[in-house]
Amino acid sequence: MRPLTAQARRIAALVWTERRLYLIGAVFVALSIGTGLAYPQVIRLIIDDGVQAGRTARLNQLAIALVVILLVESIATFVRDYCFNLGAERVAARLRRLVFETLLRQDVHFFDRRETGEITTRLWADVPVLQFVL
Repeated sequence: MRPLTAQARRIAALVWTERRLYLIGAVFVALSIGTGLAYPQVIRLIIDDGVQAGRTARLNQLAIALVVILLVESIATFVRDYCFNLGAERVAARLRRLVFETLLRQDVHFFDRRETGEITTRLWADVPVLQFVL
């Protein structure tokens, strides 16, 4: 079995090919976090400046701001999930292709020493676990 660092480097190389998607996703993670932190602040302002002060115009402004924040957060969450899921799908497809190409290059003795189920498990059951992590 290869050392863990060598395996991590090979996976990192696969992920690196999708760095643009992951970078875009990271930007939208930051945006989603920012809007998630702004939401309670606007609620506080609605209670303090709008409801308790009895200022209806301010309450309407803050309600519109809250709707905008929620829309931005939902769009940011959608784009974040899309980018990360697409990147993970592409990495998993590339990994499956590499495993399959490696299997095609093996000699007959390789297949004689291994069970068919073991090979199938490596190809179809292990990749989704890695894809979930990515």
